[in-house]
Amino acid sequence: MNVSRCRFWMCTSCKGVIEKQELRQRIEAYSGPGEVVVRGTVECGHCHTVYQQQDVYAGKHDLPRQYWALIEAKDGRPIELDVAETQGPIGTSPISQPKTAAAAPAKPQASGPEKNINLDLGGGVTLVLTLIPAGKFTMGSPHSERGRRGNEGPQHEVTISNPFYMGVTEVTQAQYQAIMGANPSDSKGATNPVERVSWDDAMGFCKKLSEKTRQAVRLPTEAEWEYACRAGTRTAYSFGDSDTALGDYAWHHGNSGYTTHPVGLKRPNAWGLYDMHGNVWQWCADWYEDYPKGAVTDPQGPASGSQRVLRGGSWHDGTGHCRAAYRFTSYDLPGSRGSGVGFRVVVPVAGVDLK
Repeated sequence: MNVSRCRFWMCTSCKGVIEKQELRQRIEAYSGPGEVVVRGTVECGHCHTVYQQQDVYAGKHDLPRQYWALIEAKDGRPIELDVAETQGPIGTSPISQPKTAAAAPAKPQASGPEKNINLDLGGGVTLVLTLIPAGKFTMGSPHSERGRRGNEGPQHEVTISNPFYMGVTEVTQAQYQAIMGANPSDSKGATNPVERVSWDDAMGFCKKLSEKTRQAVRLPTEAEWEYACRAGTRTAYSFGDSDTALGDYAWHHGNSGYTTHPVGLKRPNAWGLYDMHGNVWQWCADWYEDYPKGAVTDPQGPASGSQRVLRGGSWHDGTGHCRAAYRFTSYDLPGSRGSGVGFRVVVPVAGVDLK
């Protein structure tokens, strides 16, 4: 794995999840225009295994800009300063093999739910989910949005009243195989998203995984999916209105080579979710219905219907189908399967560790 492209690592000792943004960097040395060495450590919060990383920069102007003020504050003299937690990778050096830490003092318990949870699927296969905060957002698209379809309106305010965990990627073929004992996908690859799965298949996976892990695994509602995809934005995509940067975030018909790709290779959205645009369509839990005209809280969809909803676009779709508001209702019967159809899962915070 190229760790410089990932926001999370897995501890090789206990298989716990380590957020890359937890890495605390330290500027070890700086002298005028000379070399800057940045060393960092990250500690697994579960078993306290310590990992180390080192990056060397040619000089100040090769150094990430967030360090400049610290260097100038020391008038060019050698410094050793802790730098606040960073968002995303700073260097490209891989983490070394773990070194067992000395007995660490007890740490205070963090308030609120964990940032990530890690489900053990057996056979060394895991599934990582990240916390999505509660909040409000505007669901649907404005009339002015390029490629808009009529079923994307009216725009309306939706309240997501409880936080939940969502898979950082689509369910992979290895994960599906571990739980279901089969891999129906056309484009085989352990880390590729599973495809050729129906809504019923996805629900069966959720049921079996819930039983195995004693956590309430399910499909996201359509509102939860769009809320998580937008990650606080109101634009056509999670990164803006223009599709010119879509290739940085998504596999679509213009860059996929007409096949799926391993999950997590493109850039994530602001909440750390990968492939919310493209690669494979993703099943939602609800039956399809037209949008309400007013504000709603935690919509679940109608009690019955004939069509389910797919979101996100896929490797064989145009850029407009990958928009956050696009609702696919043409190939969405609960028993439908396709080479561009997969899913990701969620776990309600209240549903963790079922008894």
